[in-house]
Amino acid sequence: KKAEKRGGDKEPVTYLDEVMQIEQQANELINLDEALNRLANLNERMARVVEYRYFGEMSIEATASALGVSISTVKRDWAKARGWLYKELKDRF
Repeated sequence: KKAEKRGGDKEPVTYLDEVMQIEQQANELINLDEALNRLANLNERMARVVEYRYFGEMSIEATASALGVSISTVKRDWAKARGWLYKELKDRF
């Protein structure tokens, strides 16, 4: 029953399950975008750090260079922004 040719240990997923997952992911992205916009209103640089690090997958050094700030500043902003976003989004996910 668990042969690889029959899917192994994978659980069957229906079309509805996939639609629900896609809808959930879309809602998460919308919530994240709204939170990032609120963060940008409070601190534009911290929002940019999140965008560069999370979405752009940039290193701390590359982010610092792109923003024209020190590595320490990026580390501080990254830590503050993650904490702020966690607080904002913890009840929405």
